[in-house]
Amino acid sequence: MTIANELPKGLVTENEILDAAFNLMKLQLGLRTARYYFCYHEDYPSDVINEYIWLQDQLTTENLL
Repeated sequence: MTIANELPKGLVTENEILDAAFNLMKLQLGLRTARYYFCYHEDYPSDVINEYIWLQDQLTTENLL
């Protein structure tokens, strides 16, 4: 399971997604790890955003069927 799977539904902006993901990772793995992934790992923030949006689209699509 990834951080994006654990985020609450209904986050709209990229900043909301990143703030929620950072805070969740900080709680689960500590501040040092959260800072590494969000500040130094150049692809991680965009990967979290893209995965969250994809997951939300999948939920919306399933609800329409």
